[in-house]
Amino acid sequence: MRCDKLDKEALVMNERRILIAPYEGNAPFIFVSYSHRNRDDALSIVERLQKDGYRVWYDEGIHPGSEWDEYIAQYVANCSLFLALLSEEYLLS
Repeated sequence: MRCDKLDKEALVMNERRILIAPYEGNAPFIFVSYSHRNRDDALSIVERLQKDGYRVWYDEGIHPGSEWDEYIAQYVANCSLFLALLSEEYLLS
């Protein structure tokens, strides 16, 4: 029974990731930086921004096998707005 609950929770997380796909393209976008410890709150903000019509990129958009630091630097350099979701966890990371 516990396995079924975990499987359902994983499915919901995967569905949410699909619904909150990071922006990919050349138009202006918002880069969202956050602590992974605050992931649920960050995803809620990203989701709201997208619903309001904003293009948002966050680190779920990093393709497997990519150089993490280089990929992030590229998106930071190209974003129109950098939004840091500050929290105690963010400042300690």
